[in-house]
Amino acid sequence: MTSVGNIGDVLTEVIKLKNVTIALVEWLPFDRNQLSALNIKLDSLHRRRGHIVTAVKDDSPENLIFKDSGISCKVIVEDFQPSEYVSFRAYLNYPEDEGIIQNEELSGHINSWGRVVYGADLVEVENGSDGWVSLDVLTRIIVDLTMDTSQMIDSLLTEYQRNLLDLVFMDESSKRTKFLLIMADDISVRPATPNDFFDGEELQNELEQVIGVLHNVEMIGNGFLFRGNTGQIAVSNNVIDFEQSLLERGFSSAIKMFLDDYSAIIWHLWDESRLIEKDIDKALLGDITSLTKAQNWIARASSDAIMLGDILSYLRDSITDFVDDLTKEDLTRLKDDPILLELKQIMIDSQVTTKRVNDTQKVIHGLESKMVALRDFSNALAEKHMRKLSNSMAQNTKSLSEMTESNNRASDALSIIELILAGSVIIDIVLVLVGEYATPNWPWLTQLFNSGYGHLIVMLVTVSLWIGVFVFLRLSKRKLESTAVKRQLGSNVIGKRCNIVALEKFIDRRNITLRSTETEGDSRIVTVTCEPPAKKGHPDLDYITLIYDASERFLIQMDFETPDMTLDLETCYESILKEMTDAGVFNDLDFGESC
Repeated sequence: MTSVGNIGDVLTEVIKLKNVTIALVEWLPFDRNQLSALNIKLDSLHRRRGHIVTAVKDDSPENLIFKDSGISCKVIVEDFQPSEYVSFRAYLNYPEDEGIIQNEELSGHINSWGRVVYGADLVEVENGSDGWVSLDVLTRIIVDLTMDTSQMIDSLLTEYQRNLLDLVFMDESSKRTKFLLIMADDISVRPATPNDFFDGEELQNELEQVIGVLHNVEMIGNGFLFRGNTGQIAVSNNVIDFEQSLLERGFSSAIKMFLDDYSAIIWHLWDESRLIEKDIDKALLGDITSLTKAQNWIARASSDAIMLGDILSYLRDSITDFVDDLTKEDLTRLKDDPILLELKQIMIDSQVTTKRVNDTQKVIHGLESKMVALRDFSNALAEKHMRKLSNSMAQNTKSLSEMTESNNRASDALSIIELILAGSVIIDIVLVLVGEYATPNWPWLTQLFNSGYGHLIVMLVTVSLWIGVFVFLRLSKRKLESTAVKRQLGSNVIGKRCNIVALEKFIDRRNITLRSTETEGDSRIVTVTCEPPAKKGHPDLDYITLIYDASERFLIQMDFETPDMTLDLETCYESILKEMTDAGVFNDLDFGESC
């Protein structure tokens, strides 16, 4: 690895290392099937000269040229067994900040039980000479290398593995910590005793910025071994002899680091579950929004609990395979070999880690049981609200039916009154004609009554006029009724995110006849009825009603009414929607302004 940067800081460099080799170790959820899929992806069987690997999605697959903006790496397989392991070299080609020139060629090794090792020799560093590099500069290189390796391995993992990592690291898996192992031939500071490095000042501070909290310093060969909670530094002129032991110790520590993050996400879910219980309590008081929030969280948390159980299975299998690998007899190792003593300590640590995994299994079972209980309770609460809503609808239907019957009775009574009124009017008219109120001097009328048929003819004329007037009134009433009900109503559920600023500007340009606001939890439901614009070429509408959630920036529903029975409601809807689109109501670019 060669690095030339733009470091302009004035540093006080106390500790320097010579001929540095960097190894990053981590545990990832792997099994033999996924390892086999990885070898197929890398086309390991044909031993190609290398593959360009990137996590960037090709948004234009129909084009012959794929542009990756420089975010890619070249992977060359060195050795493999289809379902056991793969060793490779990777040439990273990731963009760097201006002024930085960095050539990264890494070696990598992945096996079926999740041990992942990245290694690099530090060839040249800015302001370095004769292979010496300070811990201050080395810290920056390690941070960059940690993020680059995460980006590289992300392009090799399956979507399922990426989901597991995103769960544990809360969607920040690209920034996850790896266990660091630094091996060097020499160190610039050699105090009288190893404990002198615990000075609480410059020496200890420089070491801890690389390997975390410094636990202890041991002598190995003619050098030192610095152990921290996130890394180790081994310095010796024969450090290569300790490489295998150091890597095995590093993998044991990497599993424990992952287990710490894994346990943290479990307790995070427990803490969230207490907050959801409060939402369920609110739902008991009638807050439907809180019930919906609780149900959504329970669905997500239940899925997370299942995935956490899957990770636990991977962890248990990995530790079992790791311990089996450690216990294989190596005839080249003597009984008092310090490396063998180191491996025994690793096996003891692995047993402790196994116990932690088993304890975590109990917590997972408890979390899953709690999810089931919360889900059942929320479902029962939802059914209660549904029953209440159903009863309310039934009551409304009953009230509507009673109102309909009352209207029918009132209509029948009105018809009877119309009949009586028509008869009264006709009788009055006839009485005026035949002389009840005045006696007209009509000779033909006198002769008619003297003939004996006059009263009968008057009665027949009266009844005929009565029936005629009644028919005329009924026909006039039906015509008025038919004119009143000739209207079309349109109701459409929109269900789209919207720009609240643009939507309210669209509404304010019209004459608003009604505005109401309802608040439910975090939601603010606004209902606005306004008159449509009288523009040529637009449908003839009486009003438009818009229902939207101002807090969530969500357009829920649109209603409108038209007196034109020949209009197509779909055409009216599309016309209004087009006008709103032209006004920028559905423009995502202005969401920041509306927040």
